[in-house]
Amino acid sequence: MSQCTTSPEPNTTDTGREADGRCADGIPFARQVAALRTAMVNAVTPQDIQAITARLVQEARDGDKAATKILFQHAIGKPQPAVNPDRLDIEEMRTYLEASFPPEVILQMQQGVPLRLLLTLWPLMLAANERRMAEFVQDRLAKMDEKDRRRAERARNKAEHRREEPAAPSTDGSDGATDASGAPNPPSTDGDYGQEMIAAMFDWLCGQRGESDDDPRT
Repeated sequence: MSQCTTSPEPNTTDTGREADGRCADGIPFARQVAALRTAMVNAVTPQDIQAITARLVQEARDGDKAATKILFQHAIGKPQPAVNPDRLDIEEMRTYLEASFPPEVILQMQQGVPLRLLLTLWPLMLAANERRMAEFVQDRLAKMDEKDRRRAERARNKAEHRREEPAAPSTDGSDGATDASGAPNPPSTDGDYGQEMIAAMFDWLCGQRGESDDDPRT
């Protein structure tokens, strides 16, 4: 297991941790604590435990109440509640029920994904999903730009065609002039697609849901 060391990167602290509390090499705080506990356990031998226990027993024999309490708690355990004779049958049946598993639980365990494998694959799945969504949105935006470009081109061609046609006699003093400024919106230059952008993301989410429903593995 790798250790959390101090990183020279500017986004880490002197303790080798990032701003979110994780180690610079990506190990969460809980795993670092587990590594320290593992090192402590590895440093203690069975002979050490026997020697400490023997000393604790001797201190309890000499009348040390604290040593006696610690010894009893670890050797015998905390005192359990008194047994209620009226609940003996109930407790016995409850013990049988707790010792059995329904078939659906076993089936669910067999079909489940191991947690260690899921933790390894999930970041990769998220990254792939982000790329797919980005590609989908970029494709939709490109199609929107192309659609707006074709509309603008048709509007210009229509305006040019009107200018080439002979003007009809004016009835309102405008000499038959036409306004060619009614072209549709040109392609976006600031990335603000408003409702079209939201619609693209909604279509992508619906597509993902449809793929999940069609997946025979689900």
